[in-house]
Amino acid sequence: MMKDQNFTYKSLLFKRLIFTAMILASTCLGPVHILASNGDVAQQYMAKGDAAAKQSNSSSAISFYLKARNQAIKDGNHKQQFWAIYKIGKVYFRIYEMWEASNYFYEALALCDDNKLGRKERASALYGIAGVYFEQNDYKRALTNIRQALSLAMQDKDAEPCLHYASNVALLYLITGNYKEAEKYINIGKNLLKPGHASDLARIYVLEALLANNKKDYDSVIRISKYIIDNPAAMKEDQSSTLDFLINIYTQRGEYNKAEYYVRKAIKVSPLRNKPNIFSSASDLYRKQGDLPTALAYKDSALFYENALSKMRNQQLANNMGMKEDVMKMRLDMDRKATQLRYHQYVFWALLALAIGIAIVTWVFIRNERIKTRQAKQLMQLKLKKEKQDKELAEMQMRETELTAKYEKQLLQTSLEKKKHELSATAAYVSARNQLIQDLLKAFDELPPEQRQKKQEEIFNHLQQVLQQGKEDEDFFVKFESENPNFIHALQQRHPELSLSDLRFLSYVRMKLPTKDIAVFMNITPDSCKKRKTRVSKKLGLKDSSELYSYIGNI
Repeated sequence: MMKDQNFTYKSLLFKRLIFTAMILASTCLGPVHILASNGDVAQQYMAKGDAAAKQSNSSSAISFYLKARNQAIKDGNHKQQFWAIYKIGKVYFRIYEMWEASNYFYEALALCDDNKLGRKERASALYGIAGVYFEQNDYKRALTNIRQALSLAMQDKDAEPCLHYASNVALLYLITGNYKEAEKYINIGKNLLKPGHASDLARIYVLEALLANNKKDYDSVIRISKYIIDNPAAMKEDQSSTLDFLINIYTQRGEYNKAEYYVRKAIKVSPLRNKPNIFSSASDLYRKQGDLPTALAYKDSALFYENALSKMRNQQLANNMGMKEDVMKMRLDMDRKATQLRYHQYVFWALLALAIGIAIVTWVFIRNERIKTRQAKQLMQLKLKKEKQDKELAEMQMRETELTAKYEKQLLQTSLEKKKHELSATAAYVSARNQLIQDLLKAFDELPPEQRQKKQEEIFNHLQQVLQQGKEDEDFFVKFESENPNFIHALQQRHPELSLSDLRFLSYVRMKLPTKDIAVFMNITPDSCKKRKTRVSKKLGLKDSSELYSYIGNI
């Protein structure tokens, strides 16, 4: 009995879990990938389809999704096209039209392959296909597809879909009896849990309870059940299935009071689709206690709810047939409108081509006339341009002759100025040297006769040095004068008492050379150079030698 009950609960619970996870995953992922602006027509259709699907208005939802798909095809937006197709498949899945759902999920997958869409889109399509195979009890194919979806989600490191995929992989391994792999994927799901996701945690607990029940570890089932049955975040189906476990465990153990307690609790929380199982378990409980009337009453209740569910399913099938007929009419109407639109487009393009042809012929005629007029005008312009160029060439040659004469005149004037400066520097130098020689001769004449013989040789040697240094000083003054016009001449006019050596010293000062460098150039010591600076400053009438650079710079 326990073995049969496990199979029943397991089948119902598995189908509910994977169905719920499919809805949650598609709700989270769908709108994220519709890349469009607020004014996008396709997005507006998608939003209306989502609203209709939320209100369980399947035909309206499919209608809007089909319009969104057609608009996305027109816009060339493959991602919008994918999500419209995927959501149509999801609506068919919800109403258990697995053939239609499968067709749309495979169409979405083919769109991913043809247009190289992202991993999330491909994972969603594979997840939908896995759901269809699960409902068809083809667990091997369901497992293959959902593991591929999990692998893609892991590559994107997207925790929420990874959690749904891992939970349902564990679920499929539980169905196929591979408890070791099931436990592995339950732990993967635990690691993906985020704080505050109580409903996801409750789903993990349900899987752990199911694993423990299949292993006949009933104490663990009892321990885990307290995290589910009193958890406000847990779904009613989860609580109902867990309570069903507890009813059967305590019935098997003979703890009838506890089993009856959980029967009462399960009847309160169980949704309609779980009622037949709860009443069947309650019937088994009272049959074991020998209370056959109560057991029979619960069995009748179980049959009543099964009949009610069967009627609901039949009603759903009837509604689905009507919805499919409405959708078929809508698709035919859309195809008819698309055909009319294409016809109107063909007519439009034909008329446009005719208008363009007429415009081209007219344009060619007008163009030829314009070319003739333009060519005549160009010939006249070329003639005028040639006359203008000839005139400009003559004027240019005249200007070049004038510029050449002006340049030669400026060059001659510059050469004369240069020669003038050189002569001025030479004259200044000769004047200073002559003054030096005169000073030496005057000093020689003023010596007493007895000292002349003694000083004669010294003065003679000094004159030879002046003659030897003359060429070098002359070159220096010529070059310096070219860079500093009239400086030597102006300095001599202001201070005729300056010697040639003083003039050279002041020229170095004018060049702003430091004392050390001046001493090297004049072949004297730095101390002698400082003394000369003081002596020359006095000759210039300066109060202090510190004013020398400023004074020389302003000449």
